[in-house]
Amino acid sequence: MTIRASLQAAVNRSAMATWGQPATYTPASTGTPVGITAVFDSAFVAVETGGEVPVSTVAPVLLVRLADLPADPEQGDAVTVGGGDYEVADVQPDSSGTVRLRLMQAA
Repeated sequence: MTIRASLQAAVNRSAMATWGQPATYTPASTGTPVGITAVFDSAFVAVETGGEVPVSTVAPVLLVRLADLPADPEQGDAVTVGGGDYEVADVQPDSSGTVRLRLMQAA
């Protein structure tokens, strides 16, 4: 592991320990729930400027370390956090070993 990767992993662990809360993650592929710690934001604001007019949306988002998940996250996976049940609507990995999961209320 490179020094940069080691530092990123340490920062990610520290962030989860400081701001994280318990969550249950259930991959659709296995149906087996796993307890994780993740940072939950129930009103994340995303601004998309791909077109001529910027569009903003408010949606719940879960930030989680990829190493804490039993499998790569996919649309349709289930999450229980903050007293609510959600479904993964979009998976947005980054280069630091974390992934932002845009959520929607489970049906």
